[in-house]
Amino acid sequence: MKREVISLVVFSSLSMINYAHANQDCDIRRAEIEQELHIAQQYNNVSKIAGLKEALSEVNAHCSHESVCQKTQHEIRKLHNKIADKNEDIQKLTNDLRHVEAEENSDKAAKIRHKLDKKQDELLEAQQKLDAALREKNR
Repeated sequence: MKREVISLVVFSSLSMINYAHANQDCDIRRAEIEQELHIAQQYNNVSKIAGLKEALSEVNAHCSHESVCQKTQHEIRKLHNKIADKNEDIQKLTNDLRHVEAEENSDKAAKIRHKLDKKQDELLEAQQKLDAALREKNR
């Protein structure tokens, strides 16, 4: 149930992505590559010039509203799955910790607490990345 609610929120947020933002992303990519290309040309860095021309060609050929939206949807889905996995891991570790504490095994409990703290930090990091991705795409 919790997963379904989160999925609904995530996918409804994705629907708010607009054309202007996607086009802006492509324009920003082009401008950054063109700026690097200009610098490479000033220093006559032949190999860098070739790579940047290829990158610019790829952006011009493939960067579109749809590709930006697909990339964003993929990134958000991936983060959503990561958050769900971390929540499951935390729940399992919490249950394990309860059992170990009931057995009064302090060494094992300390190890589980350490794992639990790490998973909670990873969850927080994934949630922050998801929030940032949603804010970025909704601006």
